[in-house]
Amino acid sequence: MGIDQVAFWDERASLGEYAGTRDRILKQLEIEAIARYLKGGMYVLDAGCGDGETAIELAKRYRLSIVGIDQSEKMIRRAQSNPEGERIFFLTRNLVDWPGEDRLLVGFRHGYDVVYTERVIINLPDWDEQLRAIQHLISLLKPGGVYVMCEACQDGLDRINELRSLLGLPAIAPPEHNRYLRNNEIWEAHDKKQLPRPFENDFTSTYYLLSRVVNASLSQQDGKEPDYESPINKLGLILPPLVYGLGQTRIWTFRREE
Repeated sequence: MGIDQVAFWDERASLGEYAGTRDRILKQLEIEAIARYLKGGMYVLDAGCGDGETAIELAKRYRLSIVGIDQSEKMIRRAQSNPEGERIFFLTRNLVDWPGEDRLLVGFRHGYDVVYTERVIINLPDWDEQLRAIQHLISLLKPGGVYVMCEACQDGLDRINELRSLLGLPAIAPPEHNRYLRNNEIWEAHDKKQLPRPFENDFTSTYYLLSRVVNASLSQQDGKEPDYESPINKLGLILPPLVYGLGQTRIWTFRREE
């Protein structure tokens, strides 16, 4: 039996800045990567916004109108306690079923310029449901709008585990509540005309090489648990992508046809 996703994220809402992930460097990389697809004046949907950290940070940088939705009431309450101005709205909604508009959100009724998710689709139990969610989010875009899908990738994790095995490190398994995306499924859906052409951004490869392979191996040699805040890991914030294929977290973008 799968876990109760709402109960799981309600419980994590009490973890403060670690509510979404304990890997704060990864979180920063994700925010910076998503930010590159935005500019002032856009109408933006953060689908599965959690405690609103990313939406609030982006609203500080750009003059955006943002809606953040999440099915966890406790996460939304945390988000609502730290609003960034009048043009950011946090709502308790289910991203798969929500039609994309509410009576109070007049400016958003004609669709979004950008929709993004951040490790949200992976919480759905299988590819059929994941595909349905991706299609639904694309449908909420204006013609020409872009869905920025920042999600965990099983292909990247497999490559990481290959390197870890060479160093005698144990394999990393996805969390119980996650089902990571597979590139072949995304491309097969495109070939079947179920999705627009995907464009992939493997922006975390260097970081995962440093953190999950190099730092993990050195920590094992020292008899320690790897530290997310290790100086080695922090190099991932500075260095550009130097390798390809190791990004456990990737971005796929889909543009809605004009």
